[in-house]
Amino acid sequence: MTTKIKTSTMTTLIEDKFTSVSAEAYKATVENGGVTISLNGNRPSAGIAFSPFKDAELTLPKENLTPQIINDYLIRHHDRLAQERNHLGMWTTGEKVYLDISTVGEKSADTLEKAMVAKQLAAFDLTTFQDIPLGKMEYVRIYNEASRHPCLSAS
Repeated sequence: MTTKIKTSTMTTLIEDKFTSVSAEAYKATVENGGVTISLNGNRPSAGIAFSPFKDAELTLPKENLTPQIINDYLIRHHDRLAQERNHLGMWTTGEKVYLDISTVGEKSADTLEKAMVAKQLAAFDLTTFQDIPLGKMEYVRIYNEASRHPCLSAS
């Protein structure tokens, strides 16, 4: 019985901790089309974001998004989200909203290479708020090395 109470108390503490982050992420996504935010509420303003965790991607209709769904996502993935450089990534495209665990790295060939290895279709430049296409076969053929990707020559 004691273990059950501790587990319940721990779950409640985690839920309470993430409530403000969930509300902030919801508001930013509804108002601005997306957000990259840490469990502490920090929003990086530079670097490249991508998800190395395909198993943590969540897609749902925009009209189904609520702060509670975001909170549940944070609870489910809090171990990985608590790791250094990891953030909740959210964005909208058309009538869908996407949630993932985004890693933020420097604007470098190394970061793009990691995103390519993770089989991401795109990464996101947090400075310019632009997608960086990665996953199309034409990019693999033309820019077979991440260091030759055109987004790096614009720096």
